[in-house]
Order: sequence, then structure tokens, then C-alpha cells
Amino acid sequence: MNKLDKSTKDKFLTFNSGIVSFYRLVNVAQAGNKPVYQREKIVTLRFEYETLGMNRFYTALQADIKLDELIITPLIRSVSTQDIAVINDVPYRIEQVQHVSDTKPPASRFSLSRIQENGGVYDSTAVP
Repeated sequence: MNKLDKSTKDKFLTFNSGIVSFYRLVNVAQAGNKPVYQREKIVTLRFEYETLGMNRFYTALQADIKLDELIITPLIRSVSTQDIAVINDVPYRIEQVQHVSDTKPPASRFSLSRIQENGGVYDSTAVP
């Protein structure tokens, strides 16, 4: 096989696990007032769950981060670790974003940790 022939290395991805929406928190308070944050939708995409490997899981625990999900979406560069992912009305903090170019189509991989509110019960109407 020719080293330049990457066609057999490329992995074809499907995104059949569900739909994820990405949001950015925006301060809508008037200048000088206490900040009031609202969600502003960035994009909604289909995604595929991936296996959260032991290496990734325990490395995150060493940094005091409990990862709950690992998902992959079509490539999206406008989403960062400052944003929020919502799957089935459950919000997740984006802990890491990796852009993968050796797949078809190019993709973004997101390491997510669940956001807990009100003693572990999440209110889907509340921000974040």
C-alpha cells in the first residue's frame, strides 16, 4: 500500500445516536446591573456516542473532572469549552473539544460532564 493512500485509513462515521444542541451563555442585563445570563443557540447537530475509555476517564478524574459522555459530531469549529451541550434536555459542560480530520466526514469529538443543579436535580428551564 502506498503511504500517500489514506483511503483505507479513513473511518466513515454515522451520527445516529441523537441530536445535540450547543448554547453560549450571553449576559442580557443592562450595563452596570447584576449579570443575567440567557442561552443563545449556536447550532443543533446529529451525534454518535463513543466509548469513554478508561484512560480518558481516569486522566480526567486526576484533574477533578468526572466525564459522563463522549460524543462525536460533524466538524464544528464554532463550539468551544466555554459553551454548553444539551442532549435530551440534560445540560453538559464541554470539558474538551478535539477536531478529527482522518475521518469521513471530518468530525469534532466532545468530552462532556453533566451539569448538576438544585442538589443534583436539573431544572430544564433554568440557566445554564
